[in-house]
Amino acid sequence: MPFSYMRTGLMCLSWHSLAVACLSYEVAKALNVLLDLMLIRKLGLSSHEEFAMGTIATGGICVLNTEVIQRLAISEAEIERIAAAELRKLWQRQ
Repeated sequence: MPFSYMRTGLMCLSWHSLAVACLSYEVAKALNVLLDLMLIRKLGLSSHEEFAMGTIATGGICVLNTEVIQRLAISEAEIERIAAAELRKLWQRQ
């Protein structure tokens, strides 16, 4: 069934900054639109935590950079270990 109407909104993906969330709220308020906020965490490599192979969001939504994972031969077990650790950090921040 197609939507009978569409609503305009603003999506805020906040890595770890409450300031970004607050600014997004003010922008959404000024535009009179809905705000959807998702907290996310970078899935960094074990050897180089600042190099992201993906991201995980509240609700367990995970987006991976398959090119990086394939080129660096990162195992599924390693991805799951890192994702579980970052998901725990997300839950602590909520």
